[in-house]
Amino acid sequence: MSSITKRRAKWVVAPVLALGLLTGGALAANAAANYTGEKGPNTIAPGATGVTGLGLSNQAAAEVNDTLTFTFQAPSNGTFADNQLGQEWFFNGSSQGLTWSSAGCVLSNGNKTLVCSNVPVKVKGNSGGNPGYNDIYVHIKADATAPYGTTFNNGTVNWTSANGTIPSTGPKAIGFRTPAQAATPMVDPVVGLGAAALVLGTGTAVAVNRRRRAGAVA
Repeated sequence: MSSITKRRAKWVVAPVLALGLLTGGALAANAAANYTGEKGPNTIAPGATGVTGLGLSNQAAAEVNDTLTFTFQAPSNGTFADNQLGQEWFFNGSSQGLTWSSAGCVLSNGNKTLVCSNVPVKVKGNSGGNPGYNDIYVHIKADATAPYGTTFNNGTVNWTSANGTIPSTGPKAIGFRTPAQAATPMVDPVVGLGAAALVLGTGTAVAVNRRRRAGAVA
């Protein structure tokens, strides 16, 4: 091959390789799941148990698989009710079921810390324009003394990724809120006055009857 032909081949192949690298890089960048937000804060009454967690999504067509180690810190006025981790997968807009497991999950620090190690996590691919999702849940118990009508969203979750397809971008908030306290029933003023008058009248009648009986005996 002449030097001119070689130079021409070089200029033709180089852009093709560059395009392939760019395309491959774009595909690689898309083949990852991302944090989509907190699953909450949900309403939990003082002394009751509910769920909190995080959501992951996948915009690419290919399913994403990774192995994650989660570290959860409970919010104020709450603790983790158990060492269970739940995962609910969504494909083509439909839930594929919620499953719970305690594998690799350890509670510590008075149930304020939950670490779940080496958890297999998958996020289904995009189908029909519907991204794949995986919602991650833990059980949280509100303290019996937690004030009503208050949001406690200062808990956190963070994770490490084994292969980088579900990367963490730092601690994310988790928490719960308590419901508004039921108002104390109010008595209608008219009804209240009527009841007071009835009690007063009854007391007066009893006193009169006692005086009459005393007079009769005398």
